[in-house]
Amino acid sequence: MPGGNLRLPELSCALGLDGLRRLTQTVEARAAIGRRYADALRNVDRVRFPARTGDPAWNHQTFALVFAEKADRDGVAAKLGRYAVEARPPAASLSAHEYYREKYHVPAERVAVSRRLAERALAIPCHEGMREEHVERVLAVLLRALEAA
Repeated sequence: MPGGNLRLPELSCALGLDGLRRLTQTVEARAAIGRRYADALRNVDRVRFPARTGDPAWNHQTFALVFAEKADRDGVAAKLGRYAVEARPPAASLSAHEYYREKYHVPAERVAVSRRLAERALAIPCHEGMREEHVERVLAVLLRALEAA
C-alpha cells in the first residue's frame, strides 16, 4: 500500500518475541496431548482423527474428530458441554453459505469433502495449558458421550 505505515507496533513485537521463546514448549505440549487423544480413541469406531504426518514437530493447533456418517456429533458436543468440556465444529464450509453459492456458483459436488467435514467434525480441547488430569477428564467425558450416542 503506497504511503501506508504498516509497521508492527512495539507492544505486538514484544508479545510475539515472548511467544517465540515458548514455541518449542507449546508445540511439544500440544503434540503430547494429541498423542494421548489418538491413543485413547484409536479403536473407537464412530470417530476418526487426522493421521500423523512424518513431521516430528506436528502442531495440534486443534484436535479434530471426524464422526462416522451415522454418529450424532451434535449430541456428543451437547453432552460434553453439560460437563463443561467445550467442543465445537473446527471449521465451516464457506461454500455452504448462501453468499458464496450465489456469487461463485460452485456446484455442491465440487466441495463435498469440505461440506462433509463441516457437518461431521468436532474439535476437542487441546492447548498447552492443559494438565494431564484435564486431558484425562476430557477423554472420560468424551468416551461416555460416544458410548451413549
